Parts: sequence; structure tokens; C-alpha cells
Amino acid sequence: MHLRFVFLLPNKIAQKAASLALPASKLAEHWYIVDNKSLIPHVTIFDFEIKNSTFKKFQSEIERFVKHNMIPTLRLRGFWVNPKDYTLGLSVKKTDELKNFREEFFRFLRLFGEEANHHNWKEYSPHITLTKYKYKNDAGRAMRNLDKVKMDLKPSTVAAVIVNNHGQFQRSSKARNRIIKSF
Repeated sequence: MHLRFVFLLPNKIAQKAASLALPASKLAEHWYIVDNKSLIPHVTIFDFEIKNSTFKKFQSEIERFVKHNMIPTLRLRGFWVNPKDYTLGLSVKKTDELKNFREEFFRFLRLFGEEANHHNWKEYSPHITLTKYKYKNDAGRAMRNLDKVKMDLKPSTVAAVIVNNHGQFQRSSKARNRIIKSF
């Protein structure tokens, strides 16, 4: 089973992200908007391949890890654009605190004999997706038309999720792309 481990945001911050996504989505044609209703704002930690039976066995171990390892403060520093797929989001600064949490979590999960798509730290681009545009220059143009964002936040929890082909998931427990377990 392919899981993505993510930081879920406090509701107030998730609502703020959704409130930024709405005007951003009105600036150009888009494929989707992360509205905090159907699609949930989050920050990806990394992806992980695991057998369903193995995941069920060590959920309590993951929960203990999350409780005993401080979830890092995330520092939002303006907007982020992925020029490869025209996605606009909020940029999360790559701090030592974030790097250390990812490294420790990765080492912990490796104890269970499974493999993570760890994302090389240099290639890791932490962000909160707001919307994905249909055309090449729209994300950059939209970014220039939005007010700057700068804030620090503490994620509410870590969750294991199943994502759709856009890397997003829904709040509904009946959806195929959904939260499997919050820790």
C-alpha cells in the first residue's frame, strides 16, 4: 500500500489556507482548489510503501513515536510555485527542526523493514498546496497578485493518507483518497 505521511494543520490555519486558495483559483483556470472542505491542506513529510498487514501491526508504534518526538514548528514564508505542474502553494521554510523530524521519522519507519520514498533533503520542497492551474504561466502570475504570507504554525498532528493522482486527499472516510490514520 502506498501511503503519504503528512502534517495536518490546525483548523484555523487550514481555513486560512483555504481562504487564500479561493482568490488564487479565481485568477486563472485550474484543475482543483484545496478548499478545506473536499481537499485538505497539509504538508507532505514523505511517501512510504508498506504492506497493509505491516501497517496495522505498527500503528501504535508510530503513535508513540509522534507523541515522543516534537512535531516541528513550520514557518510559512510567502508563496511557492512548482513550474513543472503549475501548482501554487504556501512555501514552508526548510529548517533544521523540520529536517531532524523527517530524518528521525524515516529512521524509525525503516526499523519495520519497509522502504520510504525519502525525498532527498535538497530536493524536498515543503509547501501547502492551494491550487493547480491548467496553463504554464498562471501560477507565477497568480503569486504576484496575492498578498504576502508570513507566519509560524504548529501542525496539529501527523497522519497517514492515501492520495489521488494530484497528491491530495479528502476529509470523507468513504473516499478512496483519504486519511487512514491520524497519530
